Amino acid sequence: MGAAQEAGVIRSDSELEGVIRLVVSVATGAFRDEAQRERVLGLAFDGIRGPGAVAGKAPRKRS
Repeated sequence: MGAAQEAGVIRSDSELEGVIRLVVSVATGAFRDEAQRERVLGLAFDGIRGPGAVAGKAPRKRS
């Protein structure tokens, strides 16, 4: 997680335990259908994404 935080991919205040709890809670919730589950999971991931990070784009590796 440290590398992802340093790269700005996830928020600097994210903690592994919190991220795991968030994903498990969303993934095991009761949803109308799979599409709704995917939308809610996307919202959760948007919430932990770092400022300026773009969904689906990995940052360039530093040399």
